[in-house]
Amino acid sequence: MSVRVWRAEPHEAETVARLLISFRDSFGRDWPSDNAFLAGVEKLILDTQTDFLLAAADDDSPPTGVCQLRFRFGIWHAATDCWLEDLYVNPEARRSGIAKALIEFAVQ
Repeated sequence: MSVRVWRAEPHEAETVARLLISFRDSFGRDWPSDNAFLAGVEKLILDTQTDFLLAAADDDSPPTGVCQLRFRFGIWHAATDCWLEDLYVNPEARRSGIAKALIEFAVQ
């Protein structure tokens, strides 16, 4: 299997939000609301200090994994650093290399 990972574009905000809502649901929570997730993603996807990565099993499959990266100035290194804030893979796609591919892409 050749996992495909890419930086989400603004037109993919609904896809990112859908995966993050599934992440929220996996904790048995219903807050923030679906609309709040979408509004947050739509705002952050345009922010230069945030990246969302999407991953799919291959070029012909829909995204089944998401990763949120946040960039900020770090005092310890006196430079911008990156935090992996969220990482989620749909249950049916787990153990297929999606999470590993997302992390490797984030590190690059």
